[in-house]
Amino acid sequence: MPTPILSTRRGFTLIELLTVIAIIGILAAIIIPTVGKVRETAKASICTSNIRQVGMALRLRAEDHKGLLPKPLYNAP
Repeated sequence: MPTPILSTRRGFTLIELLTVIAIIGILAAIIIPTVGKVRETAKASICTSNIRQVGMALRLRAEDHKGLLPKPLYNAP
C-alpha cells in the first residue's frame, strides 16, 4: 500500500513556528531597551571625555601664556 505524499513531507508545524516567533519577540523586547541605555551611557562618556580634553587644552594654553586664558569671542550684553 503506497503512503500518501503529505505524510512523507518533513517540516515545521504551526505551533513550532509560533513558539519560535514568540521567543524571538520576547528576546527583542528585553534587548532593545538595554541597547538604548548602553548608547546613552556611551554618549555621556564621550561628552565627559570631550569636556575633559577642552579643560586640558585650556590649562596647557594658560601655562604657555603666563597663566592667561583666551579672551572671549563675543561680548555678553
